[in-house]
Amino acid sequence: MNMSKWLIAVTTALVLSGCTKPIEQPVASRQLVENVVERDKNLIPEQYWGELDSAERFSNLSISKYNITLLDLYDSASGKVCRRFEATEVGSDSSAEIRVACRKPSETAWYLSAPTVSNLTYDLRLGN
Repeated sequence: MNMSKWLIAVTTALVLSGCTKPIEQPVASRQLVENVVERDKNLIPEQYWGELDSAERFSNLSISKYNITLLDLYDSASGKVCRRFEATEVGSDSSAEIRVACRKPSETAWYLSAPTVSNLTYDLRLGN
């Protein structure tokens, strides 16, 4: 009988000591979407802002070393005004990259959004 009390005491002590360890918290490799947009933004040159706002779908632009085909203009879930576009490097045989540019409704500046769910790189240089 004394042995069973000792076994219950040891088992209870082990269970309680296991419960006192801190729970491991997951750590995100990226911040929430709102913060990512602010951190990863890439300003598009001002002379193209008006066309991003008002140009018809499938309008074509030449920006830097890229041929740009404007696609749909939409309101994103984060409240930003965004536009998808296809970018093809001039003289390249590679396929077009579909990218997104966004602006806050209260601002006129457009920013190239970083790719988040693909293997595209963030090296589309539209400015300087």
